Amino acid sequence: MKRVFKTRHFSRWMRKTEQTDSALCEAVAEMSQGLIDADLGGGVVKKRV
Repeated sequence: MKRVFKTRHFSRWMRKTEQTDSALCEAVAEMSQGLIDADLGGGVVKKRV
């Protein structure tokens, strides 16, 4: 089981959208499988949610 952490800024942004924690966890699971939009380097990846 992966642990997912949200920054304070990201949590505030999520409250303004219709995104849920379960959607975020699903996106993290997809990223673990290699389904990412871009690799920005340094361990930072981009994923559209």
